[in-house]
Amino acid sequence: MTGTELEGKTAIITGAASGIGRAAAIRFAGEGCKVAVIDVDGAWGAQTVRLAEHSGGSAMFVYADVANEKDVARAVSETARAYGGIQILVNNAGVASRVPIVEMTEAQWDSILDTNLKGTFLMSKHTVPRILESGGGAIVNTASNAGRIGFSGLSAYCASKGAIIQLRAPSHSNTATGASG
Repeated sequence: MTGTELEGKTAIITGAASGIGRAAAIRFAGEGCKVAVIDVDGAWGAQTVRLAEHSGGSAMFVYADVANEKDVARAVSETARAYGGIQILVNNAGVASRVPIVEMTEAQWDSILDTNLKGTFLMSKHTVPRILESGGGAIVNTASNAGRIGFSGLSAYCASKGAIIQLRAPSHSNTATGASG
């Protein structure tokens, strides 16, 4: 496809090995965007790359745990090195576990908040400077209605998604944020 707003731009999409992230990677690539597929699942990530390329676009897989700052910094640097500037970040990586709060361990709570919320923070922290260097762009943070109304047994997930809804990018006029869910 030609003549779209995404043509020639670079997007980082987290949690892109499956689900919403995979669908976004395929669509963005099909619209002419260069896509960095970020995930902890190499096999599924490679499959997303193949599907994105089959849609007519360019894609690469970069292993990164979004809750690990070193992984995040490396993934952003690898993307910038391979594709030049970065204009788009889709913070989509997320996990959930249906466990009543009175039965949830601290480790379970931390794992969900680290991936969903800390991962969104770290990816934004390391990508925003690249977006600004490229002249501006957009950040899309995937949230959920669970962040607005809550659901039984999903306290950590709901808390993380509620916090993501409230997250705002720096007050630079060239960077936009949004939430979906």
